[in-house]
Amino acid sequence: MLPPLLQPVVVRVRIVHQDGTPVYRARLIAKDMNANLGLTFFDATANADGWADIRLYADQEYFLIAETPGEREPPCGGPVRFVAKDGMILNALTLDKSMSDCRQGEPQ
Repeated sequence: MLPPLLQPVVVRVRIVHQDGTPVYRARLIAKDMNANLGLTFFDATANADGWADIRLYADQEYFLIAETPGEREPPCGGPVRFVAKDGMILNALTLDKSMSDCRQGEPQ
């Protein structure tokens, strides 16, 4: 018997610098916490206003970070753990950490 089909959803996230300005072309990276699905990595790129729509699957738990395209330091925001729901808008991610700080607790 096959497991139920996964339902695609879109989650919105805004990525900002510490001064509140948007991060153009910031990259969002989400890892599925349920590794046995084989779908472990998702990404999206922020627009000029710092908004990114990342396509995930409903009712799945994710680990999310944002990273800078290299224009300023610090390079990372997050991590955020959440269960994806359609139409979800997460709180803004502020680039205020080192990559090693963001990756603490990351699923392997």
